Amino acid sequence: MMLRAIFVALSEGVRWSSLSKIGNSRIATITIFAPIIGYLVVFNSTLSEYVALVSPFGAEPIGINAIDYLHSKRLYFLYLGVLGVGLATALYAALAPEPIKTSASAVDYVRHMSDLNTPNIVRDSFLSTISLYRRYNNEEQRHPMFSGGSLSSLDRVSSALHPFIRSMFEGTDTDIDILEHDALDYGDEARESLVTGSGNVRTDSIMEILQSGRNIDRPFQYEFLNEVVKNPKDVFFLEYISLDYSAFARRVTVAVVYAVGFTLLLVPTITTLGIIFRSW
Repeated sequence: MMLRAIFVALSEGVRWSSLSKIGNSRIATITIFAPIIGYLVVFNSTLSEYVALVSPFGAEPIGINAIDYLHSKRLYFLYLGVLGVGLATALYAALAPEPIKTSASAVDYVRHMSDLNTPNIVRDSFLSTISLYRRYNNEEQRHPMFSGGSLSSLDRVSSALHPFIRSMFEGTDTDIDILEHDALDYGDEARESLVTGSGNVRTDSIMEILQSGRNIDRPFQYEFLNEVVKNPKDVFFLEYISLDYSAFARRVTVAVVYAVGFTLLLVPTITTLGIIFRSW
């Protein structure tokens, strides 16, 4: 349970939109060229020798200990740190969903897409969102680590997606003949079969029907999606948060590489402070 709690915390805190604050910055993008900088600077024998001999404020090193040793390697830590940030930025550029890279927040994405939306774009956006949700939900259900429930990432998406589907269902025509066809495997094959005895809409079953390739489901799909296209802003918001929490392993990988890179960059600063305090 402890391990799962850690994964839940990571999934909640490490989102693509959080990583975008670093990955989309110009400084981070420049670090991708770290290997070239390292070849020209770090492995320049004259510069390396000069940096290795000089201590803060021109003072000579007092002695050889952990601080002095790490400080003598500060140029390498600097290079490896920049290399780590550059690698993480390259991974972010390759793995992050395109809407996250182009929009800093769900509000920005909804505003951007509202200027471009057409019925087909809204339908495709909604269908891709439920497809992504069902895929990750099924993967978690098969994984023994998450037998106690889904990660908070899916909970976040679910808390917005299911009410939206329920609202769209309630807004559709009550006389959809397709739901009375015996090809459907939902109880008495009536519209009421998609509603539990307590009045809850079977949103998972609706998502299954919407993704069905059966001709028998097309009238319901047509009716339901016509209701969906009336709410483009809600659809684009759902798409953004769904992508924001997608690909958990990839998000964590990028975050870990960033963390390693920034940690290495801190070493020269910490050792310099250590030498300064020691000289007092």
